[in-house]
Amino acid sequence: MLRREKNYTLTELEQSPEIPREFYLAQNSPNPFTGQTAISFFIPRPGNVKILVYDNREELQCVLHDNHLKPGYYRLIWKGTDAGQHPLKPGSYNYCLQAAGFFATRKLTIKGFK
Repeated sequence: MLRREKNYTLTELEQSPEIPREFYLAQNSPNPFTGQTAISFFIPRPGNVKILVYDNREELQCVLHDNHLKPGYYRLIWKGTDAGQHPLKPGSYNYCLQAAGFFATRKLTIKGFK
C-alpha cells in the first residue's frame, strides 16, 4: 500500500513486470455503487498524478489523489465521500485523471449508502 487517506486507499498492482505504454483510466467498478468503488489507472512515466471528482455542474467535490507516482498499474478504492468524510449525494459524477499533459474523464453513479 502506498498511501492511505481518510476517504480512499491507493494500491500499486503487481499485474505485469512491464511498464504501461500509455496512460489509461478505467471505468470504476462496480458502477453504480453503494458504499465503495474501485478506480484503476495506468501510469507510463513518473510524475504528479491527480484523480478528481466533479458533480454534474462541474464543481469539484473531492481530490482523491494529488501526488507523485512512479510508472505502474494502480487501483484506488473510494468510499464515495468528500475530503471531510461526508457522503456525496446519490447521483452521477465525473472522475478525472490528470498527469503529464494527459487528461481522461469517466462517469460514475452513486446509488446511496446502506
